[in-house]
Amino acid sequence: MAMIKNAACFKSDFPSKITKLPLKWAGGKRWLVPHLSILWERHKHRRLVEPLCGDLAVALGLMPEKALLNDINRHVINFYQWLQKGLIAEIAMENDQDLYYKHRDEFNSLIANDIADTKRTVELFYYLNRTGYNGLCRFNRKGGFNVPFGRYSCIKICVISLNIVILLLAGNF
Repeated sequence: MAMIKNAACFKSDFPSKITKLPLKWAGGKRWLVPHLSILWERHKHRRLVEPLCGDLAVALGLMPEKALLNDINRHVINFYQWLQKGLIAEIAMENDQDLYYKHRDEFNSLIANDIADTKRTVELFYYLNRTGYNGLCRFNRKGGFNVPFGRYSCIKICVISLNIVILLLAGNF
C-alpha cells in the first residue's frame, strides 16, 4: 500500500461513494464511467484493455478482474508500477513554490539523464502532479516537464484505497 510521509497540510482522499483517483489528470474520463459500465456489464468476464489509462478513472470505475493498462506517458506507467511494488513515498509534500521549482528541476535532470525509473523520480512525479497547475502533465520539446506551480491552499494526498490496490494487483502495465 502506498503511503506518503512528511505531508504538510494533509487531506486524505479516502474513498466515499466513488473511489478517489491516485493522480490528478486534466481530461480524465471519469464522466464516461456510468456510460461504459452499462456496456461493460456484458463483458466483465473479459480483460479490460485501456490504451490511455491516465488517472485510472475508467479502470477504477469498472473494477475488472483482469486489466491491461497503458499510457503514452512513461512516467504515469512508472508511477503505477511502483505502486504495484508497494511504494512508500518519503518526499516532503510541502505546498511551496520554491520547493516545487526545485523538485521540477531535479525531475527534469533525472529524466534528461535517463534515470526515469527510480523511486526518487516517481516521488517527484507524484509531488509535481499534486502541486502543479490544474493536474496538467505537460512536457516541452526537449522533454522537460514544464507545468507551473499550482495555487492550492492545501495539497490533496491520495491515500491508496483497497479498490486501487485490487486493480493494481489485477492489472498489467
